[in-house]
Amino acid sequence: MVIIPAIMDKPAPAMADLPARGEYRVLICIMPAGRGTEVLEALRRETGVISAIAHHARGIGTHSLRHRVYSDEKQILTVLVDAGRADEVFHFLYFSAGLDTPHAGMIMMGHAFRGAGVVPLIE
Repeated sequence: MVIIPAIMDKPAPAMADLPARGEYRVLICIMPAGRGTEVLEALRRETGVISAIAHHARGIGTHSLRHRVYSDEKQILTVLVDAGRADEVFHFLYFSAGLDTPHAGMIMMGHAFRGAGVVPLIE
């Protein structure tokens, strides 16, 4: 067994050394499959938020009334945004992803313990 002394000598960070919670918010938007790229591009174009990623998800569930098994595909959009703009971006995602219609999906907002937004490269 090899022990690396440099790692073992470092003390764990104190709670006072960690950044304050609440500077950033994480928005997770679950929407129908096929809409993720379109909403991601609109988010970047219209709000200027570029700290976002879209990915595909698939799952199996049961319908509660008749216990039928079904398969469903969704797009998931994860966004990191400053706390001051979180409500504005939440509202934008809600309507641009079409979540204002029944059974279309859902959106959640939570605190990010730490975060660093993506900085665009200068051309």
